[in-house]
Parts: sequence; C-alpha cells; structure tokens
Amino acid sequence: MAGSIVAVLAFVCSVGNIVLAAVLWKGGISFGGVIAFILSDLITLPMLSVYRRYYGWKAAGWMALVFFLGAIVTALCLDYGFAALGWLPEGPREVSLGRDVFGWNYVTLLNVIAIPLALGAFLWGRRQGGGHCH
Repeated sequence: MAGSIVAVLAFVCSVGNIVLAAVLWKGGISFGGVIAFILSDLITLPMLSVYRRYYGWKAAGWMALVFFLGAIVTALCLDYGFAALGWLPEGPREVSLGRDVFGWNYVTLLNVIAIPLALGAFLWGRRQGGGHCH
C-alpha cells in the first residue's frame, strides 16, 4: 500500500516511475510495494483531475478506488506468489542508477535544442487559439 500512496503523491510520469521504483527498492520497500508503485501510474493527482473533468466526481472517485485497490491486490498477489515460488530477489539491494555525476552529453544538447522548440510550438499554438476544451 505504501508504494501506491507514494505514487499518487509523487506524480511521476511513466518514464520516471521505473527509476523511482528502483530508488524505493534500494531504500528498502518490499517487492510488492515496488510493483504497487509501478501499477499506480494511473492514479496520479493530475490524472484524477482529468477523470473528474471528463467523467464527473462520482465516476472519478470510483475509478481511483478501483485502480488503487487493483494495484494493491495485484502487488500483494505477486509478492506472495513470488515468495512462495522462491523468486523474490535476495541479498543486498544494489541498484545502478546510472552516472554518479551530471555532465554534458548528447542528451543535454538535445534538451537545449528541444526545449526552446517545444516552448515555441506551445506559444504558437496558444496564439492560434489552441488549448481550449469545449
């Protein structure tokens, strides 16, 4: 359950939740907690706001409850099932999270190019009257 709660409060997109799951694993959270964290990607606060906007408060509340319980039940089943089969990882929780320092590389260059382009496209779209939901 802790993994799902952290996921809802942390609001990490699909790209970042695996990296944060590795950090949680290294920090000592259970295997089931890591799985619940990964599965809780659909119940972040911005997504709940989208559900509320399109489906209303009642449906959004039910969706949040079903997603939350589904993530927890699935994670518990996987945790206990893997434990029964002896498949849970054992030993020290060594996780390699990439480089230890920040530096300039091709990703930095791509970000320097892409961020102004994305901002320009956003502003151009706003000027054209985009971004309005009817």
